[in-house]
Amino acid sequence: MIFEMKFTQFSEYVTHVTIETWLVNDGDFVKKGQSIAEVLVEWDEDGEDLETTLELDSEESGIVKILKEVGFCAEIDSDVVCLIDTSFKKPKPRPLKYFLPEISPYSPIKANCPSCQSTTNFSSHIRLNTSERAIYLWYYQCQSCGKLETSDESHLDGIRVGLENLCECGGQFRRDKNIFCPSCKYRKSDENKREDKLYATPEELESIKISHGTEEMISDHNDENIESKTS
Repeated sequence: MIFEMKFTQFSEYVTHVTIETWLVNDGDFVKKGQSIAEVLVEWDEDGEDLETTLELDSEESGIVKILKEVGFCAEIDSDVVCLIDTSFKKPKPRPLKYFLPEISPYSPIKANCPSCQSTTNFSSHIRLNTSERAIYLWYYQCQSCGKLETSDESHLDGIRVGLENLCECGGQFRRDKNIFCPSCKYRKSDENKREDKLYATPEELESIKISHGTEEMISDHNDENIESKTS
């Protein structure tokens, strides 16, 4: 079904509004109630000229087709400014695995969450060169709130994958678990929890590196979805 979007959300004093900017692009998927444009509203009330800029909300969910350009003066309840194809339903992202040790330190992931649109930078570690030695700071993620932390701690029995010091929220920092969005917890699973074991063997860590699936969060370093890997 094609829904014809008009400017209707204004008082009786307003007869025309001018499109100042579109907040979405042609072909974007929009949700009902999402702000899609800013418009200049001008009206006369009791002989006084008034104006303000307001946001226009989408009245339906679907793919948007923009019909009127910025600067167009639209008549209220008359001019169709865009079309919304409501037959298209945005698929719900599937939360799959992706681990910090798998991410190359030379190509950190600047990941855009498809659920809340926040951006998080993920990397396995960073290297600091000092006059005495090179220091490797490995990244860990709190399994409760999602906060990222770095540490150069090692472990006598193997490769450290969990920190003894807890996050200020009480959660445990680990790097052998599925990474997830710190803002909305997208991709957090039942496996994201505290464990007593704070180290892994090289073989266990290698197994972690090949056990992930498709990463839906978009990485800015290659401008495309990270494809699923097999080994």
